[in-house]
Amino acid sequence: MGEKTAASLLKRHLDLEAMIADGHFTAAADDLRLYKRLATMVTNAPLGSIPDQNPDWRRAAELTRQWELKALTERLEQLAAT
Repeated sequence: MGEKTAASLLKRHLDLEAMIADGHFTAAADDLRLYKRLATMVTNAPLGSIPDQNPDWRRAAELTRQWELKALTERLEQLAAT
């Protein structure tokens, strides 16, 4: 899904459940609910400091390819090529 489609859905629906109820993402509904739950599970967890480092765009692209995030993979591959 691209930025314009995502923005359009967010304007029309209050949350993920409303989108699913309206017939969007029916095949991936369970996965999306799990991702949302994982992303919002602990919002105040203390994180240790993370040292500065250069991103490994090729490795990131490979991970997103495995996760079938095509648009993000393409963007990361472009970054890796520069």
